Amino acid sequence: MSEGRGSKSRQLSILGCEMGDKYKPYKSELKQKGTRTKKCDCPYRLKARRTSEDGLWRLTVVRGDHNHEPAGTLLGHAYVGRLTSEEREMVGKMVDNKVKLGNMLLALKNANPQNLTTIQQVYNERMTHIRAKMGALTQIQHLMRLLDEDKYTHWSRSEEGSTVIRSLLWAHPDSIQLFNQFPIVVLLDSTYKTNKYRTWLV
Repeated sequence: MSEGRGSKSRQLSILGCEMGDKYKPYKSELKQKGTRTKKCDCPYRLKARRTSEDGLWRLTVVRGDHNHEPAGTLLGHAYVGRLTSEEREMVGKMVDNKVKLGNMLLALKNANPQNLTTIQQVYNERMTHIRAKMGALTQIQHLMRLLDEDKYTHWSRSEEGSTVIRSLLWAHPDSIQLFNQFPIVVLLDSTYKTNKYRTWLV
């Protein structure tokens, strides 16, 4: 990490280990148990200051020791595993074509054998791409828009006196054709999050 100070340009930069400081949750009241972090309050610090006399940089070692073992590999480091603009575009196309995460990572590795991107970074890029497509819409609004764009037959029911969706039913156009030809047997998939809410016990 680095910190720059100065009006015209960076007159002072403080460099530290990526495992420095302590983990700070985004919202402490929503902190989940089992949260993992690589932050271990490493004290390693370097201070670089540019002198006004000759404009050269002077490096000072504030703390030269680490409180952890050195990494055995660069795999898993966010900086070295970052995606290039071409790779981000490649991931975006694969997201639009419903490619699985594992296959996305495999495609990146095949295109560049030196790639050190992890499956988590591919997942983050996929979510970034999806959020960019959603814009200001909520997840349910985005779903309703996709249903309209893909010509799905859908029906929804809201909570009384509000705009909260209570029930949502949709069917693929091919399913409608099959139903018109064979209206005797109807299969409905209504098992959304049954394990999470333990509805199978009811």
